[in-house]
Amino acid sequence: MKKGLKGIVNEVKTKQFWVHLFISVISIFAFALNYNIFLVANNLVTGGTGGIAIIVNHYFGIEPSTFIFIFNAIFIIICLFLMGVKYTFRACIGAILYPLAIYLTKDLGGIISNHLMLQDSTIIAVLSGLISGVSTGLIFKTGYSTSGNDILVQMVNRYFKIPSGSVSFVINLAIVIVGGITFGLSSVIYSTIIIAISSLMIDKIIIGISDSKMFYISTQKPKEIKEFITSSNTGYTVMKAEGAKTKEKDIIMCVINTRDYYIVKESISLIDPNAFIVISDCYEVCGGTRKQNFPFL
Repeated sequence: MKKGLKGIVNEVKTKQFWVHLFISVISIFAFALNYNIFLVANNLVTGGTGGIAIIVNHYFGIEPSTFIFIFNAIFIIICLFLMGVKYTFRACIGAILYPLAIYLTKDLGGIISNHLMLQDSTIIAVLSGLISGVSTGLIFKTGYSTSGNDILVQMVNRYFKIPSGSVSFVINLAIVIVGGITFGLSSVIYSTIIIAISSLMIDKIIIGISDSKMFYISTQKPKEIKEFITSSNTGYTVMKAEGAKTKEKDIIMCVINTRDYYIVKESISLIDPNAFIVISDCYEVCGGTRKQNFPFL
């Protein structure tokens, strides 16, 4: 490879930088608007710097945007010394823009909240979880973050070798518990609903939604199976495989639209009742000579 692996990675990052930055900025403002409309207005503590800010605002009257900015600034300085310039630059964008977005959308959030006049806490939690999950997922997917809490998690992971997920879980759990002590049990319940929905949406945004299924088929009737797959308006790939107790044989691999999953599975079983089939979710298909035949791409 003439460019080398590092060159290719740098080219991809440069090519997508402005698109990712634009998506991240829009998502940060959506995340901040959600924070003002639902979380601050209802004292819902879902963890992170925003959760700490709501608690601090309750006890000391410090504006959430001000607290988050100071908190993030402190950790950005620490991050500069411990994590290096490259990581700090990317973290710096979201960490500074997020409190600014909260400040700029404060009045707008209040106006929208008054017009919505939502009284049902469950609806509030569901809407907040959806908006929070989608916006956060897009922010993470573009390689940015929104708070000093994320920086803290990464620093603990690097220097103490504790998994990021575990660190984040412990920190956020502690924040939610303190929020529950401050605002009551109902706050914990609805905050938990928001966290659950948000986490689900983040996974869907980052990983994607499985629109198709991938089949790996080992069969004694490869000709018939191939003819059936071709007639299903898709293609297949044949791979050589060797089992622990079997000789080398062909494995047929194909990608099928999820809506055709049951029909294809049962049809293959009907053609060869002894066929060995492994089926998995397929989140994305790129390229391929028959890609145009997949309406879901």
